[in-house]
Amino acid sequence: VTFYKSDVSIRNSIFSDNLGEDALNIVESNFTISKSQFTRTFSDAFDSDFSDGEVNKITFLDVKGDGLDLAGSKVSADGIFCENIGDKCVSVGEASQFNAEKIDVENALISIASKDGSTATVDRLKVNNKTKNRAMAYIKKEAYGPSRLSIVSTNLDSAQIFCMDGSRVDFGNKVCSSE
Repeated sequence: VTFYKSDVSIRNSIFSDNLGEDALNIVESNFTISKSQFTRTFSDAFDSDFSDGEVNKITFLDVKGDGLDLAGSKVSADGIFCENIGDKCVSVGEASQFNAEKIDVENALISIASKDGSTATVDRLKVNNKTKNRAMAYIKKEAYGPSRLSIVSTNLDSAQIFCMDGSRVDFGNKVCSSE
C-alpha cells in the first residue's frame, strides 16, 4: 500500500503477509497511524519517506526487514512493540527526526538505529534478548554526516550501544561518542 502526496489516517488496521518491498509506504504526506499491526512481512513493514506523522500503539511481528523505516521524515511515536525483526525495529535515516515514548523489542537484530544526519530520542527503550539487540548511531551515506541518538531510559548497557563515524549516543548519564 502506497500513499503519495496524500495525507492519511489509519486506525485499527492489520497489514499482513506482504511479499513486496514495503507493506506500507507513505511518501511526501502527513499521517497518523494508531492501534495497528504489521505482521509476516517479507521486507520492511512501514516506510515513511519525506513525510511527517504520528504512530501510536503500533505492533511489528515477524518482519524480515525493518519495522519502522524513516527517510527525510519527522515522526513522533508512543508505544511501539517489535517481535522477531530481521533488521532494525526502528531505522531513522536521511536527516529524519524521531521522538518516541516506550519502545519494547523482543528478538530483533537492532532495536533502534539513527543514521545519516538524523536525530532520534527515545524515552523507555526496553530490549529483551539483549545479546542480539543494540542501539546504534552511525553514517551509512556520507553526504548526510553524523547522527545523534538520545535514550532517556533503557535496560541496555554500554556494551549494547554503538556509535561510529563522528556520531553520538546519550543514554542515562553516559555518552558514547566517536567524535
